[in-house]
Amino acid sequence: MGFIRVLPAIVSGVLLAGCNASSGGGDVDVPLATDIAGSSFADVNADGTFNIILNESRGSKLYDKTNGNGVSFMVGANNNGGVRALSGLIDGTNVATPPTAGSATMSGAYALMRATRIERENGLTTWTSVGDIDSLDLIVDFAKGTVKNDGGNLGVDGTFSGKGLTGTVLYRGVTGDLTGLVGENQTVGAFHGTSDNESQVYGGGFIADR
Repeated sequence: MGFIRVLPAIVSGVLLAGCNASSGGGDVDVPLATDIAGSSFADVNADGTFNIILNESRGSKLYDKTNGNGVSFMVGANNNGGVRALSGLIDGTNVATPPTAGSATMSGAYALMRATRIERENGLTTWTSVGDIDSLDLIVDFAKGTVKNDGGNLGVDGTFSGKGLTGTVLYRGVTGDLTGLVGENQTVGAFHGTSDNESQVYGGGFIADR
């Protein structure tokens, strides 16, 4: 399995709240003009692109070259000046039906983009975008329908029924939402999170193999 890596560059973004830059595929449907920051899942095309375009955006994708399964993610600002993080499974991602007994350790990687030091003053929103990628080990209990990580910088606490994975993640003290697919030999997840004070958002995903 080969992964597309995340660019580790640190990039600063500046955007005037309420500016009317073109949004191409459509404006983000979440936050209101008063929101400084937020995150959400979004649909991803088969080529890994979003139909939503964010201003000053930075993002990437993590995918398995052997089967095309993967996740895309990005951070940027919508036309109201709210900093957003988006993530989603790449269209067409699928896994084999998992067994209903036993357990397995699945190893792989997670990757994400986060916007940090988000501030708004006098109608001006500023932030810094940072990429992160690291290894990840998941403990998948097929009998109990649970997915948890085994150490590392990203906490994973998920449950699944059939293939469908839901749950939460924890990254740098910020809890986020998790969605994805659990299969017999591979688990793919997308996640996003927003800090309580709206100073940080992130979006990312993981792939792990048995």
